[in-house]
Amino acid sequence: DVMLRKLPKTPARCTTNAATRACLLRVAGIDAIYVSGVDKSDRHGLRFHAWVEYEGAALYEVEDVSPYLALLSYPERP
Repeated sequence: DVMLRKLPKTPARCTTNAATRACLLRVAGIDAIYVSGVDKSDRHGLRFHAWVEYEGAALYEVEDVSPYLALLSYPERP
């Protein structure tokens, strides 16, 4: 997290954070999965988000990712 705080703030910061976290965790031997998805519910319009999962649970998330439909995961989710 210390390294991630030094990254520039961008509109798609979650993508950068999730990709970086997944890579660092995988290098450390943890089978983390990068996931990106879309929340197309009426209350938000169309929102995209990216996060990291480990053993089916989202890591380092302050918001609930359950409204998001996963469009991409790397590596593939089991």
